[in-house]
Amino acid sequence: MNKLQHCTLFQLNLFVEVYERLNAKEVALTLATTPAAISRGLNALRDCLGDPLFIRRQQGFERSQMAEQLYPVFKRMQQLCSQHRSFPTGSEATLKLSLSNLDLFCQLYNGNGIAQLAEQLGVTTSKLNRKLRALRLALGDPLFHRERGVMQATEVAHDCFPLLRQLVMLGEEASGTGGALQDGSSVSLTIITVPQLAMSLPLALHQAAERHQTQLTLRMEYWNRESLNRLAGNEADAVIAFEPATREGIFSKKVIQIRSGYLVARQDHPVWAHPSPEQLIRYPLVKLASLPFPDNQSPLACYARSMGKILDELATVPDLGCAAQLLLNSDGIIIVGIRSAVDYLEQFKGLRTQKMGYQQDKRVLDNFSSPSTYLWMKQDAQGRLATPPWLQRCLENYVLESHQ
Repeated sequence: MNKLQHCTLFQLNLFVEVYERLNAKEVALTLATTPAAISRGLNALRDCLGDPLFIRRQQGFERSQMAEQLYPVFKRMQQLCSQHRSFPTGSEATLKLSLSNLDLFCQLYNGNGIAQLAEQLGVTTSKLNRKLRALRLALGDPLFHRERGVMQATEVAHDCFPLLRQLVMLGEEASGTGGALQDGSSVSLTIITVPQLAMSLPLALHQAAERHQTQLTLRMEYWNRESLNRLAGNEADAVIAFEPATREGIFSKKVIQIRSGYLVARQDHPVWAHPSPEQLIRYPLVKLASLPFPDNQSPLACYARSMGKILDELATVPDLGCAAQLLLNSDGIIIVGIRSAVDYLEQFKGLRTQKMGYQQDKRVLDNFSSPSTYLWMKQDAQGRLATPPWLQRCLENYVLESHQ
């Protein structure tokens, strides 16, 4: 993201407005700013990207070829900001944030410390602390606090992370504009994923390949205990899993924490009268073959044992389609932690879903650390990622969107 790291959200928003209107006066009115501010913002983007972007004509602006390529990316960034329920899109402090501010937030969220980042980037800790203060001011929250010597993210930080990480990745994509693969190139990929994240992944991959002028042949597989060996043996190109990979030559990246669970059962199930943890353990559990907990344990089963009871397990099923059919025709229940999987189950007529409350989640997950979703990719002999950048961004973005 080197080209755009110092560009602000105001400048990227400005680009979209100029692209769509091609009239500086209209843009100034829309953004409640001055023509001089528009000129400065555009010049900053031109300097970053080494392209005029818009050529001034007598009747307004004319778009450059690079501007045509950048517009879908910057427009998506603008839409993501406006759609987020708690991101203060229009505040002056927010518009002043640069993509490097957002990247710093993501690095801190993923467990990197200020001192460690300063050393990696070759900058002072005071400079990074200033960036962090700007983020805290813009979002109106401390974002991180120290607990037992460890930096912990606040609820606002957890809420904003998917959005800010997506913005950073879109910035990286925009910085690579002009370096896309040539027309006619093709690639064959094998992607392994947990079933909860399989539904729309083929479509997302084909759309990303099309944006990069690449003809994609895709093979999808469900995650199992042999997935790491398949990736290490060059039989797969990337893996989406619920646990980190700990093998040399495999890069394992934590993408996002799973923050809440959803109860799913048939619409006329008696559990809906009072869906508390004490009531849930009275009904048989439907389990997926891959759960985001150690040894595929069910936190609900562990909770039942802590209450002196044994939770019946109706079945362990390979995917959500099997789970849906079983739920519709039994007293079984399931708890799902990924929003896109919940959306998929809601398509089955006769099923009902409900988000569990924070305190309910906390009680059930007692003695379990917060589950997370990881992305595994191959490294070459020099430790560099062998996965194409567009594929990495696509997979990470897909995981983030699936959890929202």
